[in-house]
Amino acid sequence: MSDKKLDLYGHFLSVPSCKVGLMLNMAAIPYAYHHVDLMTGAQKAPEYQAINRFTQVPAVVLSGQEICQSDVILNHLAQKFGKLGGGDEQEQLNVREWLCWQADRLWNLARARGQIKFQNGAPDVITQLQGASRDALAVLDTHLDGGGFIVGAAPTIADVACFTVIGCAPGAEIDLSPWSNVIAWQTRMLAQEGCAEMDDILPKESRA
Repeated sequence: MSDKKLDLYGHFLSVPSCKVGLMLNMAAIPYAYHHVDLMTGAQKAPEYQAINRFTQVPAVVLSGQEICQSDVILNHLAQKFGKLGGGDEQEQLNVREWLCWQADRLWNLARARGQIKFQNGAPDVITQLQGASRDALAVLDTHLDGGGFIVGAAPTIADVACFTVIGCAPGAEIDLSPWSNVIAWQTRMLAQEGCAEMDDILPKESRA
């Protein structure tokens, strides 16, 4: 724990960790960062299990309250700080719909990346995940026709989550060029204060 109000536990290669880190950066919420070394099994240490019972990253401790699962964290932080959650009630509902869609459909990009980079996946499994990823990208590309962001005129946690997951495309060996609306949206996101490519979201070591 630190003297800051919020502590984030994560790993720079973890897409869920990067989703939370990006939200905090874009919302300008100060936080202390604690690197959890997944390669040495630090996520299974008793002291970390006391924070995250699922032995995964990320986890957040906010005013003494422990929260895990990245999309739950995004929702909670948006509500707690009143940032990136959408405008009126309908927008907030739409944000949560897209967040669930991201975790279901778009997440195939992260699955494909994992199979290729970390799990030596079978070729037919990778091909299936890449196909599902392309289907999801097509849905988002159609939705983004005309510009703007996923919900409303400003970025929300739906954009944060989708942007981070789409950052997996190179690792998933997927070329984004067929989806010009997605590419234009990525450019709009990167123009926002605090936004960055996935490799630049989190530090490589703990930071007070």
